[in-house]
Amino acid sequence: MKKMKCEVCGSTSIKKVSDTTFECQECGVQYDKNEVMKLLVEVSDVASKNEEICEDRSNNSGNNFSSTPDVFIEMEENFSMTVKDSFFINGRGAIAVGEIDSGRIEVGENVKINGEVYKVSGIEMFRKQLVEAESGMTVGLLIHSYRGKISAGTIITK
Repeated sequence: MKKMKCEVCGSTSIKKVSDTTFECQECGVQYDKNEVMKLLVEVSDVASKNEEICEDRSNNSGNNFSSTPDVFIEMEENFSMTVKDSFFINGRGAIAVGEIDSGRIEVGENVKINGEVYKVSGIEMFRKQLVEAESGMTVGLLIHSYRGKISAGTIITK
């Protein structure tokens, strides 16, 4: 997962606030799209240098990788979730259960299922109601006004 780290406070809680602006949720610093792109270019340069360092070290007998710097960027990724199971509860609607492959989702956002748009009216994880969920979490999405069963393997996107 790609992430960007705030240069001011070090937080990784950076959200996209418009098409051209990202904002740190901890300290409020805003970054424009060009600044984020510069970071990505610098990171790709660092990553390619790290690969060269690793190749050089793999030819040596020491193989000490501890000095290779970690690269950590944050970029908003597109939401994607693969459905593992689904349920229909009378009076509530369809619940799609699966692990979020990438991105994040919040209650009230729209998702696409088989090309049609539906609203997420709830997110639940281990019987706890959530306001948002992100990549790596296994959750159940309550899909407003969806009738029927969502097949295992279906990909839900924004």
